Amino acid sequence: MWTEVELPTSWGVMRGKRWGSGPQKLLGVHGWLDNANTFDRILPLLTCDCTFVSLDLPGHGKSDHFSQGFIYDPRGYVGAIKKSVEALGWNKFHFVGHSMGAVVGIIYCSVFKEDVESFVSIDIIKPWSFKPQDYAPKLLQYFQSYFDNEKKSTLPPLVYQKEELISKTISGSGNSLDASAASLLLERGAVPSKDGSGFLLTRDLRAKTYFIGFFSFEAWLAMAESITCPILIIKADDGHGYESAEKYAEMRQAFERNCSLYRYYTLPGTHHVHLLHPSPIASFVNAFFEDLLKVECDEVKCINGASLETNSCAYLTNDASQVVKTVSTPSQSSDGDECSKEKSICDED
Repeated sequence: MWTEVELPTSWGVMRGKRWGSGPQKLLGVHGWLDNANTFDRILPLLTCDCTFVSLDLPGHGKSDHFSQGFIYDPRGYVGAIKKSVEALGWNKFHFVGHSMGAVVGIIYCSVFKEDVESFVSIDIIKPWSFKPQDYAPKLLQYFQSYFDNEKKSTLPPLVYQKEELISKTISGSGNSLDASAASLLLERGAVPSKDGSGFLLTRDLRAKTYFIGFFSFEAWLAMAESITCPILIIKADDGHGYESAEKYAEMRQAFERNCSLYRYYTLPGTHHVHLLHPSPIASFVNAFFEDLLKVECDEVKCINGASLETNSCAYLTNDASQVVKTVSTPSQSSDGDECSKEKSICDED
C-alpha cells in the first residue's frame, strides 16, 4: 500500500508516495505535467524487495510550487531531487524516470554519480538539443512563454468538470493516455473547487512552459558517457521522438560505453506505455534487477577469491530484431586479483 511522504526543503515541501519497506531503495520521477501516480500500475508487479518513493516534482501533484522568480527547468528539478534524497536519508538509490523524469535522471546520474546505483529510463533516450545558432531564438521563445504563464498564474484558477479534465489530459498527452490512465493521474493532479462547482488543477501554470534542451547534442553525449552505473532503457515504438535514428543510436552507444551493465528494450506502445501496458514494463525492470543481483553476487565471489566460470546468455526483446547479450569474462586466477566483468551489448540488424 502507498503511504504519503512529505520532505521539507529550503524552498518548500516536496511530496510523494512510499511503497514497501525493502532494503533496495528506488526513486520514481514522473514526466512533464504528470505526478507521482504515474508508477501506480507497475509497482504491484515488481518482484524486488524494495522501498519505492514516487515523487511529485515541484509545481506538480501535491508538491509545493517553486517561489516566484524561480524558473522551472530540468536543472531546478535536479536540485529538488537532491534535496529530497537528503531528506529521505538515502545515501544510495536506484533512479527510475519516465519522460522528463528520465531527462532529469540523465543529468542527475552524470552529476551525482555516487548517489545512483542504477538508472531506469522509460521512453527517453535523450531530449532534443539545438545547434548553437538556434539557441538564442529558442531561449527567447521559452522566456516569452514562461512570462506569459507566470502572468496567467496570478489570475483566478479555471474550474473544470471531471469529463472535461479527462479529455484535456488525454489531448495534452498527445493521445498517449486513455481515460482510465488520465483519471489516475488526475486523482493526484486535481482537487475539488471550494464551492464544489468542479475541479482545479494543482500544477503550477509556470511549469506548463515547454522546457527546451538547454544542452547541445555533444553535451548530452558527454553526460551519457560519464554515467557508470547500470542502465536500463525501455523505448515505446510510438513514444516520443526528438532526434534522428542515427543520433539516438549514437546516444545509446554513449550510454553503453562506460556503464557496468546495459539493457535496451523496445516494445509496442505510446509514450505512457507504463500506464497502459504495465506488465511488460515490470517484466523488463524485474529482469534488470535480477541481473543486478547476479552481478553483485559475482563480485562478492570474486572478492572472496572464488574462480568464476565463463558464461553467456541472451535475452530476446519484444523487438525480435534485437538481442541483448550478456558476456562474462572469467577471472585469470582464483586469488581474487582480477574480477570478471559483465558487459551487455545490444546487437541490431
